[in-house]
Amino acid sequence: MKRTLMFRISCYSLAVLFVVSGLYCLLWLVSSSTMAFVECNGTYSLFAENARCRQPPLAGLLGLASFLVAVVLVIGCRRSSA
Repeated sequence: MKRTLMFRISCYSLAVLFVVSGLYCLLWLVSSSTMAFVECNGTYSLFAENARCRQPPLAGLLGLASFLVAVVLVIGCRRSSA
C-alpha cells in the first residue's frame, strides 16, 4: 500500500513539473514570437537561417512534448494503481 501511494505521489509530482515546464515553454513561445516578428517578417521555421526565427517553433514543440509527457504520466499512474 505504501509503495503504490509513494509511486502515485511521485508520478503526479512529475506530471505537475512537466505541466509547469510546458507553461514556461508557452510563455517563451509568445515572448520570442513577439520579439522576432519584425525581423522574421512573421514567418518562423525550425530551419531558418536567423536563430531568432527558430525559437518560436522550438518553444512550441518543447511545450507540446512537456504536456504530452504529463498526460502520459497521469494515465500511467492511474493504470498502475488500479
